[in-house]
Amino acid sequence: MKNKKKNKNLHQRHRANRQKKNRPLLYGTYRDTGRGFGFVTPTEDSWCSEDIFVAKEDALGAFEGDSVAVLLNPSGGRGKAHGTVTRVLNRATASLVGTCFNSDRGIVFLPDDRRFASYSFVLDHQSELRIQERDEVDRGIKACVRITRYPKNHLVRTVVSLTEVLGAVGDKGIDVLSIIKSYGFHDKFSHEVLAECNRMPEKIPQEDYSGREDFRHYNIVTIDGDDSKDFDDAVYACKLENGNYMLQVHIADVAHYVNSMTLTDREAYYRGTSVYFLDRVLPMLPERLSNDLCSLRPDLDRLTMSVVMEVNTQGKVVDYRITEGVIRSAGRLTYSKVYKSLQGLCPEYDKYNLLLRDMAELAKILRDKRCRRGSLEFAFPEYKVLLDEDDKPISVEKVEITEANGIIEEFMILCNETVAEFVTNHKHPMIYRVHDNPDPEKLMRFAAFAGGLGYSMNVTSGNLQHELSRVIMNTEEDPRQQMIHSVMLRSLKKAEYSPDNIGHFGLASKCYCHFTSPIRRYPDLIVHRIIKSMMGKNSDPLFPDDSLHYAAGHLSDKERDAQDASREAEEIKKIEYMQNFIGQWLEGVICGINYSGLFVELDNGVEGFVELSSLHRFYEVDPDNFRIVSRGGNITLSMGNRVRVKVLSANINQRRVYFELDRKCEGK
Repeated sequence: MKNKKKNKNLHQRHRANRQKKNRPLLYGTYRDTGRGFGFVTPTEDSWCSEDIFVAKEDALGAFEGDSVAVLLNPSGGRGKAHGTVTRVLNRATASLVGTCFNSDRGIVFLPDDRRFASYSFVLDHQSELRIQERDEVDRGIKACVRITRYPKNHLVRTVVSLTEVLGAVGDKGIDVLSIIKSYGFHDKFSHEVLAECNRMPEKIPQEDYSGREDFRHYNIVTIDGDDSKDFDDAVYACKLENGNYMLQVHIADVAHYVNSMTLTDREAYYRGTSVYFLDRVLPMLPERLSNDLCSLRPDLDRLTMSVVMEVNTQGKVVDYRITEGVIRSAGRLTYSKVYKSLQGLCPEYDKYNLLLRDMAELAKILRDKRCRRGSLEFAFPEYKVLLDEDDKPISVEKVEITEANGIIEEFMILCNETVAEFVTNHKHPMIYRVHDNPDPEKLMRFAAFAGGLGYSMNVTSGNLQHELSRVIMNTEEDPRQQMIHSVMLRSLKKAEYSPDNIGHFGLASKCYCHFTSPIRRYPDLIVHRIIKSMMGKNSDPLFPDDSLHYAAGHLSDKERDAQDASREAEEIKKIEYMQNFIGQWLEGVICGINYSGLFVELDNGVEGFVELSSLHRFYEVDPDNFRIVSRGGNITLSMGNRVRVKVLSANINQRRVYFELDRKCEGK
């Protein structure tokens, strides 16, 4: 009997092994949801394009971003192909940022990144002793760690070693510093880079004026925000006798100071962009350059790359030239005062009246031209979190965007287009700012959604920009405008950098680049060097890498990281601010729906979440129509609906504010 049972078990094992050998093996990237399961996205050359669902017990200890081999299981799960990770090929994560705190198991580590929430982390012995020595251990210690032992399955704890202690939870600036470290940003410049910049002369040497066009006799001004410190663009406009306009856009000549392959250049390329937080800025270039030598401050001679354009009354550039120049800004103007001056309410700017009037006229012509060609103008309000001296949020206020902001925006867009067309016409290698056409499937879903709200559009039209632009214009008086624009934006792709000119869909521009902000964006610095090389004044490499394709990818990644980090830091401060409102009822709008619940945006721009399980009725989610419908069908909650919610909690660690929906919104 025993032999019979033994033979049966042996037969089952052999059968399972044969089935395993016959199951297809795939390679891909593991994506952790942080909710006890994940997905494997197959490689591009794989025969399978569908994401593979992987339960946590089948993940073999894989982390977010790891390259893995996955074996497809015979049956699917959760509507997806179901698989088991058989091998972790390459680890994507070597270090993490999080909080060390006391627990029943001693000192443990909790990563800030929620995608690692389903794993357990423990400090090695030496690191644990270092944390225990600190008096603030009961409050929690923010720290950077290095992974020294990866888990072999979901039950094994990951061992980490302390690399840097940032400070105690709640200390001033520690929350933002944690984000800076988690994205791998440099918060300081090396002594070598600073020394290199400090060796640059205080004043412009006389020989540097040679060969430059002198614009110092023009009434050139900078127009920026009230709190701006670096001024990399200055403008001048006037009406000509033939009825056209002359527009001058002067950009700081950063390439004159930052030579290719220097320490400063390599650091700027690594950073890719300046990163802006509520309480600080991580500049791409040291302050000696960004706020001094390259900043177009008033009453100082400054070297520029200048674009002088003649623009007709239809907004077309009929003539232009690009030249190295020297300017002396006549004034540091601000958006708020320029707007008041255009309304006749700022006597301080009376001396600029003619200049600002001509600028406003030209900007309107340029904006009308963009609208005619189908440029997309979304109506999203902007909000700013105000902090006190201890970096604690005290209010969230709406930012006023005025006609004055539009003047500079239009001038910079036209300048960028003109430079891009100049390089393209000369068939020179270039780094473009591109925005690809929307994915047809996503566009069809948006068209169906908009059609359900009464806004029809023809997705087979030869000019999709015009169709989308028409929807945007038609929603101007619709209270659901912001919701419609938000759904439209999600159906579009993200803009990026590329050496291939595929145009810019959002701007409806055939040829576009970034030229106007070389102090804070490295792609602009590359374009400046390209222009100089075409003038025969620069033969050095354009950037530290050999491949323009690789550089474009690197700089696109850096831009996305900077945007994500800034957004995350602002989100933390908003959540901290909402801790003052726990238990209070507030008004908001449903701005998103998924299978777990509803996202609600309050009137102050703060977004929170209502869990579906907390609602008093049973609902079915209708994602295609962005709504949930009660089982009886008599209650529908859709994106754009105004609702009343109570603030239940504001959890910084989970990066989320939780709401309770007023029962009256459910008809109770």
